[in-house]
Amino acid sequence: MIRSDALQLVFVSGRACVHVGSHVLLPPIVQRQRGKKSIPNSVNRRSSSSLIRIASAAGAAVHTVNPPALKRVKSSTLSDDEDIRRFGNTASLEDIMRKAQQLRDAGHSCVTFSPKVFLPLTRLCRDSCGYCTFAQPPAAGRRCYMTLEEVLLVARAGAQQGCTEALFTLGEKPEELYPEAAAELAHLGHSSTVSYVAEAAAVVFRETGLLPHVNAGTLTTEELLLLRKVSASQGLMLESSSRRLLQPGMPHHNCPDKDPNARVATVAAAGEANIPFTTGILIGIGETRDERLDDLFIIRDLHRRYRHIQEVIIQNFRAKKGTAMSAAPEPPLEELLWTTAMARIILGPSANIQAPPNLTPLERGDSEAPARIEQGWASLLAAGINDWGGLSPITRDFVNPEKPWPHISGLAAVTARAGFALLPRLTAYPEYMTEPRRWLDGSGVRDSILAGALRLADTAGLVRGSLWSPGSSLGERYFGEAAAASPTADPTAPVQQAPGTYLIHSECTPNSSMSSREEDSSLQANAEPAMAIGSSSEAPSVQRTTSSAETPGSPAVSPIAAAHAASSAPRIQAGRSWQVAVGEDGLMRGCSRPPVSDRVAGGVGRGAGGGGP
Repeated sequence: MIRSDALQLVFVSGRACVHVGSHVLLPPIVQRQRGKKSIPNSVNRRSSSSLIRIASAAGAAVHTVNPPALKRVKSSTLSDDEDIRRFGNTASLEDIMRKAQQLRDAGHSCVTFSPKVFLPLTRLCRDSCGYCTFAQPPAAGRRCYMTLEEVLLVARAGAQQGCTEALFTLGEKPEELYPEAAAELAHLGHSSTVSYVAEAAAVVFRETGLLPHVNAGTLTTEELLLLRKVSASQGLMLESSSRRLLQPGMPHHNCPDKDPNARVATVAAAGEANIPFTTGILIGIGETRDERLDDLFIIRDLHRRYRHIQEVIIQNFRAKKGTAMSAAPEPPLEELLWTTAMARIILGPSANIQAPPNLTPLERGDSEAPARIEQGWASLLAAGINDWGGLSPITRDFVNPEKPWPHISGLAAVTARAGFALLPRLTAYPEYMTEPRRWLDGSGVRDSILAGALRLADTAGLVRGSLWSPGSSLGERYFGEAAAASPTADPTAPVQQAPGTYLIHSECTPNSSMSSREEDSSLQANAEPAMAIGSSSEAPSVQRTTSSAETPGSPAVSPIAAAHAASSAPRIQAGRSWQVAVGEDGLMRGCSRPPVSDRVAGGVGRGAGGGGP
């Protein structure tokens, strides 16, 4: 143990840090956990490289009373990282994937996904990335923002399908570039996009029980805390820490919010605020392999400091028509596998690593045959992922609209063949549900995000198979009964069941004779994302109707089908592809199951992760 009188102070961007001989520690976390009188030697070396890397990435200068000692710390603690780089650059892909798979198996006993609805609150953005089709400029006769009525229409349909997450994705600070956006925000009673998304998230949670996850871009601490009150998690892709990509002719030129300093600062501020946070990297946009490793080391070090990074996404670039990078080559599957496996090796066994299944690249020359895509999914599992991300049965991926979500049954079958059960999770990962009062806002007591998450979670932190709890009668399993009786409820809306109320009596099977790929394409061929100006802003009337051709045994009419004609800008099609269903054994109903093993049994009993945050 080191005596407290041996401590000296250094400063990083004005924050006091502890200097102990040739070691640097990171308060307030270390001091709060270890006490003021003595600090174990074991934490010193790990913390020093984290401090230097985070400060360097944020453009901060490191000042110390003993520069030679700090230099010794930097050189001695980079040896492990250099070994990882050397292994990544010299080992075969098979060896790298084998190591990653071993680490994943040591930390996870099942594979998860989040059933969600995608809510593109606005597609205006002040940035102009060279690969993006999500951001759209203002257009005459089209709103800049979704109305709250439109948001609720989609959210309610998702709740009825068993979704538990409402994903809010939006462009960055459009009101600072477009006068139309600022004017519409003022009409809505807001001065910023962040303020409006906070209201929308609160309304969705209050009216449907869906847990919001907000991707609102680079944010201040105050903005993060505002959104923390109305969301269970937040996110911001680091994408790349390479400043080369900001230069003219590169994809992040003229994109102020893609400055690595600003993005690292947001991720760090989220850690200070105890927010379960999703981040990740985008590969194939001009970065090098070494720069990808730099990104992953930064993410690892931020998580070591704050323990708040719940998920790391490894997303591959897909070329899109109409963008500056439409002719750019896409990274092959081998690059995605290499990066995913190296992420597992760097981030460790307990990290949650995701690769979006709708973006899986094919081997060179392969057709888009389902069998080939499933081979890619199997390879990603072999590279060490443990999560497929958010999947939606009713909304498309607005960031990659040309790539429909896969049907859940096909993904479950591939996951089962790899030896894992596919289980639905909440937007806050199971590890963060083991200490919910630290990570989720409880200021609203029974109406808080904390209470809402606990209602939806089982004892492992995953999605519950039933909403019944001790003290409730069988007739109180569905929160929607109370909501429907509320005097403020919309009398034209269908009785709203809480997210997951289909979990105990439906299955993840197709509701039509279409193939899963045909059905997914039909479901996600969405219309324009905003209601025309001048049209009625009232919520479309959504009522259960019975046609003359409907028979007692026919499938129920979706609320979206009834609203399709009433809305001038429907965001989803009438069909429904799958519902979330958890059986009494904790496994997905109607989906392929892995062979029974200790790992599978443990995964169902203990949840997704092998350790806490």
